[in-house]
Amino acid sequence: MPQLAPPPPRLQLPPVATPDPFRVALPGPPKPPAPTTPQGIPPRKFSGRRWVLLLSLAVVALAGIGGALAWYVRFGKTPAVPAPPPPLTPQQLLDQSFAAWPQVKSSHGELTATFTLVGAEGSELAQSLEQVGYQDRQVSLTAAAVWDATAAPLQGSGEITLRFPLPQSVPLLGGVELTVKASFVQVDPTTMFLRFDELPTIPFMPTDAFKNQWVKLDLENLPDQSPTPNGSPSPAAPAPEIAIIKQQAQLAELYRQNPFFVAEQAVVGEVIDNTPTTKLTVTVNREQLTAFFRNVWDKILAPASADAGGTAAFPPEFKAQLDDFVNTFQLTATFWIGTSDHVARRVQMTDSFTFQDKGVPQGTISSTVEFAISRLNQPVAITAPAEFITAQDWLQKLQPPAF
Repeated sequence: MPQLAPPPPRLQLPPVATPDPFRVALPGPPKPPAPTTPQGIPPRKFSGRRWVLLLSLAVVALAGIGGALAWYVRFGKTPAVPAPPPPLTPQQLLDQSFAAWPQVKSSHGELTATFTLVGAEGSELAQSLEQVGYQDRQVSLTAAAVWDATAAPLQGSGEITLRFPLPQSVPLLGGVELTVKASFVQVDPTTMFLRFDELPTIPFMPTDAFKNQWVKLDLENLPDQSPTPNGSPSPAAPAPEIAIIKQQAQLAELYRQNPFFVAEQAVVGEVIDNTPTTKLTVTVNREQLTAFFRNVWDKILAPASADAGGTAAFPPEFKAQLDDFVNTFQLTATFWIGTSDHVARRVQMTDSFTFQDKGVPQGTISSTVEFAISRLNQPVAITAPAEFITAQDWLQKLQPPAF
């Protein structure tokens, strides 16, 4: 029996919702408003093309920043700041101070000094001092001056005050403190003008006759103060020691060869002349001091002595005196040195030494000296006096009147 084909599938239609005439639709919650821009325009969504463009711009920006950093690292890197130099040692600072002095072309200086002579116990000097009523003899000196190194070779002017007491045993002047005030003008190392502004009244001495009058001194040919048999001053004679004044540059070079000052300690100093300073404590090296004095004789004094007709050999008596001086010399000094220019603004020194006669101590000389400079490299005016007398004429006035 033949099989029959299955009937075709029935068409399934979706159910059709039939409204319920008895059901009322309730309203749902309100939908939020669509976002808009401040101008009320709905924002546009980023498409894939815009994301690609934005990503490309970010890659380009990163590449530019990386290139800039690479250039900076290679070419524009800030150089490393070098480490500050190590601080100077006290001795280096002192040496810098001496080396810096030539930069000072003019200044104002003030000097205060006190010198004391004390006789050794049982010595002839002590007995002599006691005989005239002295336990010791003290002299004080003050000076104020300006100087100018721009002039050839050096000029200076100022005032000097010298005070020293007299013992009670001195006739007519016992117990009086003598005061001498003088002004000076130095126009070169060998020419000086001196004027006495104040002199003590000395019996039988016409001191008023040579006050307030300029006297010209030729330092290379100072006349001897001792009178000749006829009562007139001795003729002028060369003074080899003036070579020390004339050879200032050579003297400085000799110190550089034998620096006898030894700096031991450096601390912060006070402000002097509107300049911060470093305070140095300084002593002396005796071996270098001996070599320095010996070189001064060999290089400066001996040639000058030979030129003046004297001997160029090292005098034995000078060597003995030098040995006594160096072996007993004591010095303590304080330097206040500018921190920026290394120029000393103030120096204080206290020193002493014992002198002998034929190996026997006779006494001790001590001194306290303070020197200060200010107004560095400011203009100064130094002029020689127009009217003056010679040293020979001045010494004639010093002769006491004949009776």
